[in-house]
Amino acid sequence: MRNFKRLLGLASIFFIAFVSFSFAEDLIESTGATKQDLGWVWGEVVSIDVASNSLEARYLDFNEDEERQISFKINPDTTFEGVESVSEIAPSDTVSIDYIKDANAVNVAKNILVEKPELADSGKKSDAKEIILLDSP
Repeated sequence: MRNFKRLLGLASIFFIAFVSFSFAEDLIESTGATKQDLGWVWGEVVSIDVASNSLEARYLDFNEDEERQISFKINPDTTFEGVESVSEIAPSDTVSIDYIKDANAVNVAKNILVEKPELADSGKKSDAKEIILLDSP
């Protein structure tokens, strides 16, 4: 079961990376941005300010092997996946954010994918059964 969860987690990360890469290519074409202007972060929401349309996330910087925080501005062009709007995002949500640095070096979120556990959101009970293995003498 533990290996299955790890495999599922890795598959999810690769899927998100693939979707983000496709989105980034479209973003380059539509905005005229360069690859240096684009960024992608996968991490956890630390804080969100709906009034000022800003979000702060914690992520692991793989190049430096340390945890960092990054702030994003959310504008009317920001698209959402997994939620309908910014007001549904909460601290500790797992997010994948495609962003672009604007002329003032502000990180502007272009797409925010929010990963929410299905069972917690839907109120449905899992059909999974717990199996208990007993050691025989």
